[in-house]
Amino acid sequence: PERQQAKFRFLAEFAPHLKAALREGRALVLLDGLDEVPTAGQRGLVRDAVADFAQTHGRARILVTCRTLSYQDERWQLPHDFAVFELAPFDKDKIDRFVGAWYDELEAVGTVPRGEGRALADRLREAVRRPDLWRLAPNPLLLTVMALVHTHQGQLPEARALLYEECVEMLLWRWEQLKVGAGP
Repeated sequence: PERQQAKFRFLAEFAPHLKAALREGRALVLLDGLDEVPTAGQRGLVRDAVADFAQTHGRARILVTCRTLSYQDERWQLPHDFAVFELAPFDKDKIDRFVGAWYDELEAVGTVPRGEGRALADRLREAVRRPDLWRLAPNPLLLTVMALVHTHQGQLPEARALLYEECVEMLLWRWEQLKVGAGP
C-alpha cells in the first residue's frame, strides 16, 4: 500500500497535463481486454464506465480491445458511436515480418544473445509452416503465443495440443510469479 501511494503521488504531477490532453483531444486512451473482466456485473460496470469516460472526454481518442467472439454478446457492446473494427489475419509476409521483428527486439533488449536472433527467427518461421500450425499463424494472438513458447522452449512442440499445454503452463508460471512478486 505505501509503495502504491508513492506511485500515485508521483503520477499526480502528470494529472494536469493528462486532463489538458484529454480536454484538447491530444490524448489516445488505450483500454485493453474488455472481455477479461471476470464477472457479468463487473463487465456492465466497466462497459458503462468506458462509455461515461468517452462522453465526458468527447475529444479524446479511445481504443478498446476485446476478442471478437466475446464482443458479439450485446451486453458487452459499447454505445453505437464506438466504431467496431476487427484485426485482419496476417498473411505470409506479415507472419515472417512479425517473427523477424520478435527476435530483433529480443536481441535488442538482451533476452537473446547478439547474432542469434536471425537463426532463431528462421527456425520459428519453419516451425509455424507445419500444416497443423500454419492454420493458426495468421491469428496475431496465436502467433504471439507460438513465439513465446518458441522463445522459452527453443522450439515448438510436435503436437498442437502440446503447444497449448506449454502455453498454459507458461501463463500459469507467469501468473504465479506476479502473485509472488506482489507481496502482502
